Amino acid sequence: MTIASGKHSRKTRSRGKLGGLAIVAMAIALAMSAMAGAFAAGHTGITSPTEGEIVITNVLELRAYEPGADADGVAAWAVRSADNNPDCGTSQPDLAGWQGPHADAASWDGTYFEADIEVSGWDRGEYCFAFNPEPFYENRHIVFFSLGTPESKDACKDGGWQTFGDWKNQGECVSYFARMQRDSK
Repeated sequence: MTIASGKHSRKTRSRGKLGGLAIVAMAIALAMSAMAGAFAAGHTGITSPTEGEIVITNVLELRAYEPGADADGVAAWAVRSADNNPDCGTSQPDLAGWQGPHADAASWDGTYFEADIEVSGWDRGEYCFAFNPEPFYENRHIVFFSLGTPESKDACKDGGWQTFGDWKNQGECVSYFARMQRDSK
């Protein structure tokens, strides 16, 4: 690369991937610092999905933050249908959770909880995530969210086609929306 300044110019070498990696590392560090600051300010409970979020990926990311909980204990958690279930209670069966037929893998260290649940076969609609880091529901957190589908071909752009549906490439995703639009006329 040549850098020109007035009458003088000099040759420099590009930093290539190393420079890019340093920028990515700095961005990650800043994001983690911001998260730590938010958590330190008292934001506890479910961090993903957020209340009212429309999730359009095939993998539902469940995340919670509860400092000072019992690390030796078991975090009770479940994802259930929100149909006729305003308190996310056990009136609906667990679709994912910590026990029973679904006993899904999760990570809990007494502060951070995370589980990734495959939802590609689930119906689109309203769901709830209940998280209880302590026994007897004394610190129960609940979030209501929706599983949805993207609404237009624009959702296929910038890698969006990889986050939902079973398309092989962006073109298949765009074609799907073109067919949906054509068939609705």
